[in-house]
Amino acid sequence: MFAEILGKIDGWFGRSFLLARYFPWLLFCLANALIAAIEFEPVRDFLLEEYRNLGSGEKLVNFAIALSAVAVVAFTLSPAVQPITRLLEGRSLPWWITDLLSFGHVLKRDRRIARGNALFQRRAKLPASGDVIRELARDRDEGAFMRGVSDPGAIDRAEAAIRPLRTARYLNRPIEVGALEEAIDALSAALKSNCAEAQRLRPPVDPRAQAQAATLAALHREMTDQYTGLVTYAADIAQSHEAHEFNSYQTLFAKIEVAPTRFGNDLAALRSYCHTRYGFDFDLLWPRLQLVIKDEALLAKLENARIQLDFSILSLSLSCLFTAIWLAVLGIWGSSLTALLIVVVFGPVMVALWLWIVHESFSAFAETVRGAIDIGRFDLLKALHRPLPKTVGDEHATWETVAEMLSLDEPDSDIAYEYRS
Repeated sequence: MFAEILGKIDGWFGRSFLLARYFPWLLFCLANALIAAIEFEPVRDFLLEEYRNLGSGEKLVNFAIALSAVAVVAFTLSPAVQPITRLLEGRSLPWWITDLLSFGHVLKRDRRIARGNALFQRRAKLPASGDVIRELARDRDEGAFMRGVSDPGAIDRAEAAIRPLRTARYLNRPIEVGALEEAIDALSAALKSNCAEAQRLRPPVDPRAQAQAATLAALHREMTDQYTGLVTYAADIAQSHEAHEFNSYQTLFAKIEVAPTRFGNDLAALRSYCHTRYGFDFDLLWPRLQLVIKDEALLAKLENARIQLDFSILSLSLSCLFTAIWLAVLGIWGSSLTALLIVVVFGPVMVALWLWIVHESFSAFAETVRGAIDIGRFDLLKALHRPLPKTVGDEHATWETVAEMLSLDEPDSDIAYEYRS
């Protein structure tokens, strides 16, 4: 019966409504019924009576009416998601709250910029891998002419200097410039003063010297191997951390704009991505681009990401409403410690959890949108009968002209349309 009712609701309103609007309201109503049953005995008796006789025809009709009433409420209040989204962006907050929150996000942005600059400086200070490998090879050739191990202490010092680098690589951690240079200098000194070629040692060959030469050769190989060498690893891991920090910054903050909330900054970062890469006005052109996307798989992915985002936003809002209402009700009329503890403990936890889910959902949605714009933006130009740009500069100018046309501004010149047979 329940599945049949949900199937009819889905048929009437659609999958998007069912998942993004109806289910959050249904969970909200169930949570309210649970707390009311714990707190108020008449409500508990009523719900128990309805549950015992659920199999009867009258009770099933009542149950269907209740589910339909939830659907009507969810459908009627669907437009409320838009102002809630604007509130999450920070656009509906009082100016003094906006200024305070914006100041905090500016500090966070500046710290991310400083961290990125520090990673860049660390990578830039690393010695060039190719130069280090060639110089150590020359040092090894120089030491090979000695045909002996004249300074075994230098090998021990090289081993000691390389050991922390080896540990860093095993733990996938970056290698500091000073530690790398110290290891390079120690290995260079060891290679110059000792022969690393065990087969070229001057006879009679001492087994201990042969072992020391093999150890030195292994250290040299560990430092300079083309794929697993510590010198190459130091450059690669530094570049990887710098790229990760740069990409992370671009998903968290716009190039210029700073919003008062994290959600607002996520959206600003998406707008900035579209504008800096292509000159694409996201707020104006994205709704139109969605109308011309023909890739069914991409459309399905966009719809799923949007449903997840809307579901999480509405669930966050209803969690806040649930917590606020029951804190007021229990504070005035409440007598059950159990109900109060549930609201006080689980209410804020659910709000924080849903807020985190909102951010994660928007991140997934934004990545899908970026991909859709990267791949399909020219479909919008074709639908508007605009010629395709030939260069990146032409594309920026093209989207600027399109934005002027669609926003009813006066373009700099008459717009020429292109038609294809």
